[in-house]
Amino acid sequence: MLVAIEAMSGAGLDGVEVACIAALVLLVLGRQYVTIRENQELTRAIQQREVQLHHLAFHDPLTGLANRALFLDRLEHALGRAERTRQPVSVAFIDLDGFKAVNDTLGHAAGDALLIGVADRLRGALRSADTLARLGGDEFAVLVEQGDDATAAARRLLATLRDPFHVHGRSVAVSASIGVATVEAGQDTGADAATRAATLVHRADVAMYAVKANGKGDVAAHTAELDGGPAGQGGRHSVRRVRPPMPEAFAAALHRGDVQAIYQPVVDPVSGRISAMEVLARWTHEGEAVPPSTFIPACAASGLSGQLTALMLEQGCAQLGLWNAGLAHRRLRIAVNVDPTEFGDSGLPDRVAGVLRRFGISPGQLALEMTETAVNNRPANAVDVMHRLRELGVRIALDDFGTGYSTLSRLARTPVDTVKIDRAFVTHIDHDEQQRWFLRGLLELSRHLGLRTVAEGVERAGQLHELRRQGCDLVQGYFVARPATGAQLTPAVLADLPILAPHLRGMRASDTRLAAGRWFRPVSEPG
Repeated sequence: MLVAIEAMSGAGLDGVEVACIAALVLLVLGRQYVTIRENQELTRAIQQREVQLHHLAFHDPLTGLANRALFLDRLEHALGRAERTRQPVSVAFIDLDGFKAVNDTLGHAAGDALLIGVADRLRGALRSADTLARLGGDEFAVLVEQGDDATAAARRLLATLRDPFHVHGRSVAVSASIGVATVEAGQDTGADAATRAATLVHRADVAMYAVKANGKGDVAAHTAELDGGPAGQGGRHSVRRVRPPMPEAFAAALHRGDVQAIYQPVVDPVSGRISAMEVLARWTHEGEAVPPSTFIPACAASGLSGQLTALMLEQGCAQLGLWNAGLAHRRLRIAVNVDPTEFGDSGLPDRVAGVLRRFGISPGQLALEMTETAVNNRPANAVDVMHRLRELGVRIALDDFGTGYSTLSRLARTPVDTVKIDRAFVTHIDHDEQQRWFLRGLLELSRHLGLRTVAEGVERAGQLHELRRQGCDLVQGYFVARPATGAQLTPAVLADLPILAPHLRGMRASDTRLAAGRWFRPVSEPG
């Protein structure tokens, strides 16, 4: 600009003329600048609006969940992936029981508030890999893939609704009827994806209505009758009720000693040695093993969680005392699962201390595990109880880390020592770069918070190698070691040798077998 003004002066123009021309040039340039800025702002506004419209098109405006359109789209993609991975895909169809009465008595504003509360609880009980949607009214749906047990997931959802909701100053109790439908690998492959998705939702809906007809507040799985042809193609349908065992039977089993502890090793991926044992409950009822996914939710719903925790704590400490006697130079730890409501019991620390004294166990050898969803739903005095336990020397572990939507601030205020990374974030780390980055983020976050890390669900050598490479402290899973009884594990514990073969610890291998196989034979898992 200054060069142009000097040129005009040299051309014989006086100062006024130069000033006028310069002003005109500035006005033109300024207007161009303003126009460019206005266009940029308009473009940003349009882009933001497009994002908002896209979100509104695929999400429920009340709860923020996926809507029916997004749910069906994700279901179609899941069915396509299932053809390649040979994994089952399931849909759980959820309909609230008693919602109409809330609307009729308290009004639609209260009904909306209840739906938001229900959505929050359901979201907190699911894995991050699952899709939760509100289909309309009081109907919700969940897409479950990656081989997870959909019936067990449905029972977790049912359990999370058992506590009353606080709506507009009133305590409101609702339950739900849930139908589950599953497409197994290779089933219904002839139809297009949209038809298969709609059929699967319809089957779950049919199962849900069967629950309604049989008393509500339960879970049912949909099956096609063997003599009726494929479901959704004109065949007759049957609904198989999935009932938890009666609470009276489970209570009697606790007193008779039919519920027994077994142990799954938690292993150092570098040394290959057993670092800890997770105590797991197993129940044999009328000669058959009852899956934990069935009796654990039933136990929680019937108020027997405290008795189960006490039994597992006693059996686990008794076994640990025997192992301590045979180990001269080091001490194993055990981890016992605790229902989140028990952290609200101010008497828990004293009971734990009494059991530890009775069996001569150092408090540092015990960890109590709570799920990450419990961080959001914990009782008001839970933090005080946890601090008292830690003052004893007992460790607190957070299970299913990464799945519970807990805020970082709330997590930082929760006195935990260890996080157990959920299997959903381990499944594909041996071949999926995006999941490797996500795992790296969880591990780095844990280190910054000063927390020890345990990876769950290790089922392949590639997963183990990647976890060791990224510096995960401990690993657990069927590839490392399956659950076994205390007697079966005792030779491996007392030998105090690595149960991972050298090549699985990143060392040169002279023996490529899993050393664990030489020491114990794991128990079989109930279906």
